[in-house]
Amino acid sequence: MRTMKGNINMKIVALVRVSTDKQDVNNQKFAIEKKYPNAEIMWFEEPGVSGAKKFQNRPVLQDAIRSAKKQRCPLVVYSLSRLGRTYEVGQFLETTNITVDVLDTPNLDDAIAGFHVAINRLERINISNRTKAALARLKAEGKLLGNRTNLDVVRVRGHETSKANADQYAKNISEIISGIKATGINTLAGLANALNDRGVKTYQDKVWYPTTVKNVLERVGV
Repeated sequence: MRTMKGNINMKIVALVRVSTDKQDVNNQKFAIEKKYPNAEIMWFEEPGVSGAKKFQNRPVLQDAIRSAKKQRCPLVVYSLSRLGRTYEVGQFLETTNITVDVLDTPNLDDAIAGFHVAINRLERINISNRTKAALARLKAEGKLLGNRTNLDVVRVRGHETSKANADQYAKNISEIISGIKATGINTLAGLANALNDRGVKTYQDKVWYPTTVKNVLERVGV
């Protein structure tokens, strides 16, 4: 892993991520643009993507890493937690040969990175445990869980959000499929096998079949 203090008049790849649809990436973008006011920024956004997801199931992250390698430019994130909250972050930082700039940890080295990765992973586990404990207590007290008002509105919004996320995921997957096609693989069965060989999962976190590949291509209008 190589780190940097930053510069201007350059090109960077910037990854921003939030875990829920109720959050936004504006604060992360503001911090990155403040450090790189004159840079050409290639933005990669992951809205509503959990940091617990494996790298192989995050096509936007994969695309950002590939772009940083191809452009030979830094990969910039606001914090290590934006890369994720799993052990894979530490592995990535140890093995990557691209420059990684973590804004909230400017003097990042392998030892500090390992510490932060462990803390972020522990925090993810703690958040999950606290949520489960709170829900269990409320259920034991006989309280109704969830939003019981404006249910029709909530359902519509939930459907719209789910559709938007699925559309974005299909767009990301279509870019990976385009890369596979460039190698000469064009049949639906061949594309499905290639995606499975790469460890890429469907939006429902399942393996690919010719029909699911066909559905994704139709969704993006290919």
